[in-house]
Amino acid sequence: MGYIARRRSRADPAMLRDRLSDTKIRQAKPRPKAYKLTDGGGLFVLVHPNGSRYWRLKYRSNGKEKLFAIGVYPEISLAQARGKALEARQLIRDGVDPVVERRRRRSEAGSDSASFQVIAEEWIATRAKRMAPTYREAVRSALAASLPTDRRLPRSNDHGAGHARGPPADAAEGCARCAAEGTDVGLARL
Repeated sequence: MGYIARRRSRADPAMLRDRLSDTKIRQAKPRPKAYKLTDGGGLFVLVHPNGSRYWRLKYRSNGKEKLFAIGVYPEISLAQARGKALEARQLIRDGVDPVVERRRRRSEAGSDSASFQVIAEEWIATRAKRMAPTYREAVRSALAASLPTDRRLPRSNDHGAGHARGPPADAAEGCARCAAEGTDVGLARL
C-alpha cells in the first residue's frame, strides 16, 4: 500500500549530467551577485548581475582547480556547450590542459600581435582625417611600442620629430577597448 521512493545515489549518471534545460537558462534572473546554474560534470552557466550568461567548465589540472571559458549564452546553445565541454574533458583525460591547447591553436592560426596590429592599423586609418598629424603619430607610437619588435607599425614621416616619452603600460588594452567601443576617449590620456 505504501510507496517507497528510490533515492538516486551520487554515482547515478543521470544525477551527474544534463540537469539544465534551455528554459531554465532563459528564465534565470539576474541577482545582486553572480550565481551558477549547474549542468553537471563541471559544466555551468554563470549568471551575472547585468543578466549576461557565460558558459564555464570547472576542471582540475596538476592539482589546481581551473575554469575553461566556453562562450556566451545564447550564442553558444546548451547542446553546443555540452559538446565543447565533452571535447575539453577528453583533452583533460589525455593529460592536456584545454586552456593551454586553445592558446596553442590560436597562436598557430595567427599571432595575437599580428591580429592586434591589423586592428590597430584599421583603427588609425578610420580616424586619420580627424587626427592632427602629431597626435596620429603619438597614437601610432604608443601602439607600436606595445607590439613585439618584429611586428612594429610603420612610422609616418609627415610630422617631424617623434615623441621621446613611451606609452603607458596598458596602452594596447586601452586602444583595443576604444576600438571595440568606437570611441576616442581612452586616447586622450596618451
